[in-house]
Amino acid sequence: MRYILGVDGGGTKTTCLLANEEGCILKRIVSGPSNPESVGEKKAKENLSQAIKTTLKGQKVEVICLGLAGVDLPEDAEKAYRFVKRLKVAKKIIVENDGIIALSGATVCKPGVVVSAGTGAIVFGLNKAGEKTRASGWGYILGDEGSGYDIARRGIIAAIKALDGRGENTSLLNKIPQYFNQPSIISVALWVYSSDFQLDKMAGLSPVITEAAREGDKVAQEVIREAAKELALAAGAVIKNLRMEKDEFEIACTGGVFKAKGLILSTFKSEVKKIAPQSKVIFPKFSAASGAVLMGLKEAGVELKGKVLKNISSRRMSLRAERNVIASRRRSNLKVLYTSSLDPSGNSKEDT
Repeated sequence: MRYILGVDGGGTKTTCLLANEEGCILKRIVSGPSNPESVGEKKAKENLSQAIKTTLKGQKVEVICLGLAGVDLPEDAEKAYRFVKRLKVAKKIIVENDGIIALSGATVCKPGVVVSAGTGAIVFGLNKAGEKTRASGWGYILGDEGSGYDIARRGIIAAIKALDGRGENTSLLNKIPQYFNQPSIISVALWVYSSDFQLDKMAGLSPVITEAAREGDKVAQEVIREAAKELALAAGAVIKNLRMEKDEFEIACTGGVFKAKGLILSTFKSEVKKIAPQSKVIFPKFSAASGAVLMGLKEAGVELKGKVLKNISSRRMSLRAERNVIASRRRSNLKVLYTSSLDPSGNSKEDT
């Protein structure tokens, strides 16, 4: 029996999934972040190495596929490849940006587009020729249009304009200060420019804007529409650059922004249909970590159909794999946040 290790390394956590060649998930480890931009290169390597070693415990796999945040350039991928190769845990190593494994999970390794809109926003695409490209994802200062942060920023600006008399009156004048526990929109503006500013807290305002839009606030509705159009614009750029306008393919929407569905999803759908009429907007079939497993299985020559996909998506298996045992231990200064495992027969057992 051959084994595959899929790794989803992000700015908040690193998820490892160990699977056999039949697609059965045997172990799941969630540990600390492995994005150098978040925790520094040294800590990122430490977290990634320990996550892999904790998952495998000396076992070697046929393929390890890693989707890592921060791997944006060929030299980034090469550096990560060399690091993992020194661990001597796999016969074959695949290193991609985490957006690529998200796409693979969303479409089961088929050509398509994935639009990720959470705190930030980025779009990845893959065409029939195997060509890949991306759009957006340039950070909250220069980009990430359509993200949770962008929606929050637009909402605050709209409220300030209403306060000044430069814009239409809006319920956001009251809702935004309430969210931040501030007395007024002016206090919110001062917080944005202060040293206490937190990106995640700012992005967390997005559902408040969505709620106001649902309640009929025209200003909030326009904020949501503009965000959706920006996400569609980025998706359209990827589609055009990959010459997919006339193709049939799936566009997977992922991230907290799309969980709101409603106005943002309907506007996004209508906009992308103008560019690619035969495309289909979906929610991902599998997680990014599962996407890494799927890429590893494909590299190993396993056909991604039938029993393999059923095993990966099996309710029985996934429930057990998600039954995480909180482990507050530390190994080499790394806290293993969650562990769960299944033996090859499918029986659940704690990893202690």
